[in-house]
Amino acid sequence: MAARMDSLAQTHNTTNGSGGSPPQGLPPLLMGFAIAQPFIWFFMFTSNLVVLIVYKRYLGFKVHTNVFVYNISVVDFCMSFNMLFQMLFFLLPKLNSTEFLCMLQMELMSFLTTVSLLSGIFATIDRFLIIVYNNQYHKIMSIRNVKIMVAVAWIYSFCYAAVPFFVNNWDIYPKCEFVRVVRAWYIGFGSCQQILSTILEICFYVAIFHVAHSRRRNINRENRSTRREQSLRGAKFMGVVLIVYSLCWTPFAILGLIQIFSYHPVLTYVRMTSVYLGISNSLLNPIVYAWQKKDFREGCKRLLRCPGSKVNPSSGSRPIWNTTQRES
Repeated sequence: MAARMDSLAQTHNTTNGSGGSPPQGLPPLLMGFAIAQPFIWFFMFTSNLVVLIVYKRYLGFKVHTNVFVYNISVVDFCMSFNMLFQMLFFLLPKLNSTEFLCMLQMELMSFLTTVSLLSGIFATIDRFLIIVYNNQYHKIMSIRNVKIMVAVAWIYSFCYAAVPFFVNNWDIYPKCEFVRVVRAWYIGFGSCQQILSTILEICFYVAIFHVAHSRRRNINRENRSTRREQSLRGAKFMGVVLIVYSLCWTPFAILGLIQIFSYHPVLTYVRMTSVYLGISNSLLNPIVYAWQKKDFREGCKRLLRCPGSKVNPSSGSRPIWNTTQRES
C-alpha cells in the first residue's frame, strides 16, 4: 500500500523546490497540523495503549479475530512512536539530506500501514470462513495458521518497505521528495495494492452478509444460534473497522497513482495533506472499538475500575466475551 508519510518537513521542501517563487513559511493548513501534532500524538498513544491492555488482559485471543484486531492495535500504537520520529524531520530539516534517513522516514509509515492492511484482510477471511464455511472452519483456521498469517503480515510488509532502500532515484534527484526519489513503479504497485485490497474486502463482505441474511431463518431454529449471531456481529464490527481504514487511506493511494502520470506541486501538497486523513485512522480505531464492541467497553470499565462492570475483578485475564470464544 502506498501509505507512506513524507512528513511536514518533506512537504515544505516539495512546495519550496518545485519551480516558481517559493512560498514564505509553511502553508496555513500544514502549520495547523504542526501545532496539533502533540495533541494528536498524546491521544493516539494513550487510547491505543488502553486498547492493547484491554485485549491482552480481558478479551483474550481464543477468538481468532481478536488476534488480528490486536495486531492492528499494535500497529496503531507503533504509529504514535513513528509520529514522534516524523516530527524530528520537521524540527530538524537537515535530516532530510541523508539518503538512509530520508527513506526511513518515508518507509516506516509504509511498513506499518501494510501490516494493518494485511491484518484487516486476514480478519475478513476469518469472518468469511466462519460465516460461509462454518463446518470446515476449525480445520482451516487453526491456531498455527493464524500465527502464520500474522507472521506473513509483518515479514511481507518489511520486505515491501525495504525495496526503496536499495532501488531509488537518489543519485539523480538527491532530495527527500517521495514522488521523485522513489521509483514510479513502486508507487504504482503500492497504490494498486491498496485499491485492489479494498475491492477484495468489499467482495468478501458482500458474500458474508448475503449468506448470513439468507440463512437467518434457519439460524433462529438452530441450537447454536447464539454462536452464529455472535459471529455475524464480529463480521459487522470488522466491516466497520475496514470501512474506516479504507476511507482514511484510499484517497492517499489514489492521489499517488494519479501523481505518477501528472506531477504537479499543488497535487503533491494535496497528497501530503491527505496523509493526515490516513493518520487519523489510528485515532479512530479505539473509538470504533468502543462504539461497536460491548465486551471492549466492559473491559475498559474494569481497567478503569468503573462501577457497573459486569466482570468480576478477581477473574484475572478471563475473556469477557465467553459466547464468542467457542467459535475457535
